[in-house]
Amino acid sequence: MKITLVYAQTKDCAIGYSGNKPLPWNYPEDLTHFVQVTRGKPMIMGMSTFESLPCLLPGRFHHVLTRKKSFLSLGRTDRVMFHASLDDALNVCLEDMAEEVCLIGGASVIAEGMGVADTIHRTVILNKSLEGDLAVVPEIPGEFECVNVLTCPTNPDLVFQTFKRIPHLF
Repeated sequence: MKITLVYAQTKDCAIGYSGNKPLPWNYPEDLTHFVQVTRGKPMIMGMSTFESLPCLLPGRFHHVLTRKKSFLSLGRTDRVMFHASLDDALNVCLEDMAEEVCLIGGASVIAEGMGVADTIHRTVILNKSLEGDLAVVPEIPGEFECVNVLTCPTNPDLVFQTFKRIPHLF
């Protein structure tokens, strides 16, 4: 199963504000890119990211990481399942025979996901700077190489980047 990280960040590595607040930007081009990358694939996210969504996103199953036992006891619905850990969520996706799963946030999910991801789709927002209680992700580790960079043709402040994990040579 392929594991893909999908997120947008400022040039200072902020992916938004801490907590279940909506994204502090609205770029239709980035949303279109997000839909193209995630549609038809299960998504794994933290509880704050899930709570910040305007609704369940169509065409995608939502795996939500939480420490709240009341949510864990809910089981699986037709579009959502709650998990105690990233490993639990990945195992369910594997059991469901998912070809690819997308980890979409928040910061702790992205940070943990960098250790297991095969691919990273990152949008860098060049003209946005945030202040306050921020959710920040780490820099992409050296075991990834950038394989594609595309400046958005309709908004030069958006740069779409794709990174692939460098295979280990033994």
